[in-house]
Amino acid sequence: MARCCCGREPGLAEHITAAHENPDYLPGRPLHPELRATALLSDAAEQADVVVMAGPTHAFRQVLAELAPPVRPWVPVVSAAKGFEERTDKWMTEVITEEPPPEPAQPPGRRPERPH
Repeated sequence: MARCCCGREPGLAEHITAAHENPDYLPGRPLHPELRATALLSDAAEQADVVVMAGPTHAFRQVLAELAPPVRPWVPVVSAAKGFEERTDKWMTEVITEEPPPEPAQPPGRRPERPH
């Protein structure tokens, strides 16, 4: 199983991938040896089997909207964020239902096949 995380700082992502350590937030704590990190949402999203959103709530909707295009439609999006969206008073699970990934282009009545 591939493991990938995404952050906004390219240098930190490169360090996490190379050294399997996050010196900014978890100094001295080894990370999984197969973990790779990226600063590009599309890199993390396009191969994801599960998306776990754990960012701050003030940026949640924007990041989710950026993330949606490369996410395959059957991939679950899970919120690990605490709190609510300040301008709407909605929980992050409610925001997820409002910002779903787009449906793929396909003939009517057909659903995409899930990988085995």
